[in-house]
Amino acid sequence: MTDLKALKQSGFIPQRQEGLFCLRVKVTGGLVPVDKMLILADIAEKYGAGKLHLTSRQSVEIPFIKRKNIEAVRQRLSENGLAPADLRPGIRTIAACQGSEVCQCGLINSQDKAQMLQKRLVDEPERQIPIPHKFKIGITGCPNNCLKAEEHDIGLKGALIPSYNAEDCTHCGLCQKVCPAQAIKVSKTDLTYESDKCIHCGRCRNKCPENCWTGQEGIHLYFGGLFGNTIQAGRILGPTVTDDNAIVAIIQKALSYFETNGRKGERFGRTITRLGWDDFRSYME
Repeated sequence: MTDLKALKQSGFIPQRQEGLFCLRVKVTGGLVPVDKMLILADIAEKYGAGKLHLTSRQSVEIPFIKRKNIEAVRQRLSENGLAPADLRPGIRTIAACQGSEVCQCGLINSQDKAQMLQKRLVDEPERQIPIPHKFKIGITGCPNNCLKAEEHDIGLKGALIPSYNAEDCTHCGLCQKVCPAQAIKVSKTDLTYESDKCIHCGRCRNKCPENCWTGQEGIHLYFGGLFGNTIQAGRILGPTVTDDNAIVAIIQKALSYFETNGRKGERFGRTITRLGWDDFRSYME
């Protein structure tokens, strides 16, 4: 392994300019406490060019770090509970929207899910599964799909399995009006719900003035997405998952498939396409 390759894998990415490096900082869910951001700003002032870059996948980068200052930067990060991103083959930054803690449309707490997956899939060495290439996970809180779940190696999308209670319904028709899938039909005396049309967006629950719509929150998982030099939309293969342990087990199963069948430098989606979606579906089932 060349020295430059080792530096890149440890989070210091060689720039176009010889002798300069861009530090990618470890971030989960796009959440950086203010005190940590101030530390990063100070590092950028002292060792970079006085600027931070927010990446498209919610990491923070500090460009224009001189090679001679890399160890000093590492030390400063460590002293303040920060770390460079690990850019070896494996799970990269887990990206997530703000989810139900902040967003009115959110169906799941995306930030909690991101921290849970970071801990159970990445930070605990005994759980790590060696895979041949980088692997991206994105969590979006609802079918508005701000994090574009289908673009990730595995994407998680918040969902609601709705339930309807007719007792307090006034047949105002608002649920029909807001349903993007036209799964709800309301008359003056009746309401029909076609579950096969439902996209589990939760708008019926969120907008009902009488709280007649409730439901169980869960997640749809998408597999094999790519959005780079080539584009491939991830596919949903199973039902709504409502348990964190099941989510972790499913992702670990997919990682095991990638470990066994993936080739060096091959993305997860390309492995699935090469061997066939039926083969992957059979393995997962």
